[in-house]
Amino acid sequence: MNKRLTVIFVLFALILPAALMAADGGLFDLKNVDVGNISEGEPAEFEVELRNITGSPLNINKVDTSCGCTIANAPKGPIAPGETARIHVTIDTRGKMGDISKELKLFTSGGRDPHVLTLKGRIEHFGDSLPDPSVIFQGECASCHVGDNIEQKQGAVLYNSVCFICHKNGLGGSSKASGDIDKIIAAGIPGTSMPGFSKEAGGPLSSEQLKALSTYVMSIYYPDR
Repeated sequence: MNKRLTVIFVLFALILPAALMAADGGLFDLKNVDVGNISEGEPAEFEVELRNITGSPLNINKVDTSCGCTIANAPKGPIAPGETARIHVTIDTRGKMGDISKELKLFTSGGRDPHVLTLKGRIEHFGDSLPDPSVIFQGECASCHVGDNIEQKQGAVLYNSVCFICHKNGLGGSSKASGDIDKIIAAGIPGTSMPGFSKEAGGPLSSEQLKALSTYVMSIYYPDR
């Protein structure tokens, strides 16, 4: 059964599950939210309710998100001490699989550093067809996963443009064999969120860039090979 439905979570402060962890100090009572399992293919929409734990009214002036697939709308007007406000969040789940972690930076009238709210969950794919991870090369996603003037980039600049946003903590279970790295970068990994970056696979990179990127990846992660 295809479960590609828009998922709406409304998280109320008084009935938060254990996965919603209160912050120790700061501007609001939450720093981490577990949004649970959501379906790949459709926008996941939910609301997070935050309580002002300071002694002064707060205005949320702006909300920045960690990537283009996540949109968050700040509530209007001041939030009185002890009162709550809802942040409406939409995540584009197309082509994504597995665990996700998205950051929201809430810039407020509190005159401090932004309040960072981390959303974690897991995207699951339903149905017979495989997800198409090449959607990261389109629309808003391309601004993070490709950037501008991609054809001019090589080496570390190219790596930071197309790899780092998803691989801040390394390559995970990727193979250490250079030949496999070449293949993974060019063609992707079917059934996962890893797209093929070759132009033949719908990606933005030339054969010269693919080779340069593979060489750079090997040099920083597997320097002894």
